Amino acid sequence: MSRESVYVIYELLKSINKTIHREVGKKLGFKNANPSVMAIMFFLKDGEAKTLKEIASCVGLANSTVSGIIERLVNEGYVKRIQDREDRRKALISITDKAKEMHRAVENEYKDYIEGILKNANEDDIEIVISGLIRLNEILKESERV
Repeated sequence: MSRESVYVIYELLKSINKTIHREVGKKLGFKNANPSVMAIMFFLKDGEAKTLKEIASCVGLANSTVSGIIERLVNEGYVKRIQDREDRRKALISITDKAKEMHRAVENEYKDYIEGILKNANEDDIEIVISGLIRLNEILKESERV
């Protein structure tokens, strides 16, 4: 595969992700609903507390950027900091019940948004999108095993 193909795939995935996050966030009225905030919230959705470094590494942002976003989310009541019992210098970050409710609303809104943008697509186009996404998912899973 050429480097150009990799770049095109990367840019398309980034654009799709950014557009969906932005549109869903706007529809739900989240004032800080940018793709970085949404990525952090989705990473934390399982409820397991994570360190700032783990979050930054997963979402691909600098620790300082994630720290600022976490501070805003703490102030808005979406996440909380918990002192690590083993290492008092380390704080663990987890979502609150408010964030869990927000996640359910976001998930439903994502489904509605996708349904809305695909309502005018014909069945052939939908099948192409689905088969492409299935294959991409398979390729991702195969690369995890390597």
